Amino acid sequence: MITRRNLAEQLRDYQLRSERDWSSLSFWSSTNRPDGSTRGQWRIFICILFLTAAGILYFFRDIRLSLTLLAIAIILQTCFRAVRSRLARRRQRRVLP
Repeated sequence: MITRRNLAEQLRDYQLRSERDWSSLSFWSSTNRPDGSTRGQWRIFICILFLTAAGILYFFRDIRLSLTLLAIAIILQTCFRAVRSRLARRRQRRVLP
């Protein structure tokens, strides 16, 4: 049975856990970085790099290698999205008691 006492105890436990884990989370958090380089910016940079290389190779008529780099860029983008959603689910699971 859910009582006010149980809810207060769960809230206290959650606050203690979040205080303990905050320092490790803030180390990995992208919002606390003063230089502004986040994972999203690196993801965009890598994909633009692959797309630029694919365009240059297409210009020099190396179509097979160009299509390979284009496929790698698309696969990396989907992998980055999958990792981001997995981290969001893990973070959501951590919040729930």
